Amino acid sequence: MGEETYGGKKAIRFALENGGLNIQAMSEDNEYLFSATIGKVFVCGEELRIDLRRGKEIPETLEERDKIKLVTKKKKSDHIFVIKGEVTEVGKTFIYVTLNDVEEYIEGRKHFRLPIRNECFVRRSDGSQRKELTADISLTGICIISADDYEPGEEITVEDLQIIDEGRLYTLPARVVRKNGQRDEMTGKNKYGCCFENLTEREEDMLCHDIFALQQKKMRAREI
Repeated sequence: MGEETYGGKKAIRFALENGGLNIQAMSEDNEYLFSATIGKVFVCGEELRIDLRRGKEIPETLEERDKIKLVTKKKKSDHIFVIKGEVTEVGKTFIYVTLNDVEEYIEGRKHFRLPIRNECFVRRSDGSQRKELTADISLTGICIISADDYEPGEEITVEDLQIIDEGRLYTLPARVVRKNGQRDEMTGKNKYGCCFENLTEREEDMLCHDIFALQQKKMRAREI
């Protein structure tokens, strides 16, 4: 499974084809800035208008010539898109960005799937609940390690999940997608890949914020 990178023209084409799509505006170093939607594309100047979706106004820290990322995932798709650009104008509820390129990631790429060894509770449809260990997380799903048997297609709820230290505790609906490999002979446990389902816009926003904060922390740790 791979990653594709396109130039500025294809970034513009993507924006033209996906007007109104919800996105998360991130700084170049993956700091969450604000929630927005893809607005009008001005093809001649290769500029894209980004309209504020949540919040009163664009953060004052954002300035012209800042490099940003626009992260989005189409519904019912396992592809994540990151549009890279440079800010050309900042208003109270909108910005204009020149588009450089767009990167397409297939869910499961390690760039977005981050190791996270935390505990959470998994509630099954019969009401039973079990504490499980998480293996990794992405913008679209989570992998849990369990001695229980989960079946692909099973609906579960992941509860009391914390992604960053002192961060929000999540309760997220999910569906078991696959069982990874064979049961570990030492621990008697297996890994189960689960996708998040029917998240609210606020849950998507907060999840994106915390996952990118975790990614940034891990990147800094590697630099030390």
